[in-house]
Amino acid sequence: MIAIIVATLAVAMMWLPRAGAAPPRRPELPAVKVGVSLALTGPDARWGVPMRRGVELAVEEMNRAGGVGGHPLETVVLDSTGPGLEGISRWRGMNNYERLIADPAVLAVVGPQTSGE
Repeated sequence: MIAIIVATLAVAMMWLPRAGAAPPRRPELPAVKVGVSLALTGPDARWGVPMRRGVELAVEEMNRAGGVGGHPLETVVLDSTGPGLEGISRWRGMNNYERLIADPAVLAVVGPQTSGE
């Protein structure tokens, strides 16, 4: 039993920084992507732009706190507004989600903002 305790302490001491030595450098972990599909232009941007800002604020706060499991967060923002002044386009939104699903680094999605999408 004493041999196990001594061996455990010896292994633990190998991980402690030595006096005068620089702390071990942690390798940079890849970013975890959060997809965002909202109306960012046109008449429905009045809802989409504040939502995007809220997501970005939450991501900034999480990154300041060390990210998720040490991984920084990154947003992938896509506009779901159709051409012209049509407003939110169901087809454009669907294309956005297809793009986000195809990216293996995107682990979560925020949106849609309305039932039309």
